[in-house]
Amino acid sequence: MSEVPPPFANYPRNAGSHGSADALRSLADGYFGLSRVFGINIVVAIALNLGIRAGVITGPLAIVLWLGVGVLVAFLTYAPNKKIGAGAGWSPAQPVIASILMGINSALCCGIVGFVVMQTIASNHIKRYGIKAGFFGLKKPLVEARIAELQAQEGSRPI
Repeated sequence: MSEVPPPFANYPRNAGSHGSADALRSLADGYFGLSRVFGINIVVAIALNLGIRAGVITGPLAIVLWLGVGVLVAFLTYAPNKKIGAGAGWSPAQPVIASILMGINSALCCGIVGFVVMQTIASNHIKRYGIKAGFFGLKKPLVEARIAELQAQEGSRPI
């Protein structure tokens, strides 16, 4: 009589190893880079809003400046989105589309929806490396430590 195998394979799994240190570095750089761009977006939007409310910026100039903010946000988010795309294995067009949508969205609530969506995408990929996110997002020192671990593992692998 033969033994019935268990319903699962009993082999060691490295749940914290999703990809390379370079991919994790790209995801992290994109994630934290979007935070800086969001800060810039907030400052520019507040300044523009204050100018409009004070009557310094009126009519067509206000519209042109709001459109300029959208172009600025699209331009500034491209580099972080490109890094997220590289770490996530996206096609080259996807970061461009994401940046354009974030630029368009910047007129509404400083584009918070676009930033949250992109950082959530990056965060979900980063979590696959075994990194836990807190209430306020990822902690940079934890991500850096995991990148160092992966680099050490990659450096010790036989070729």
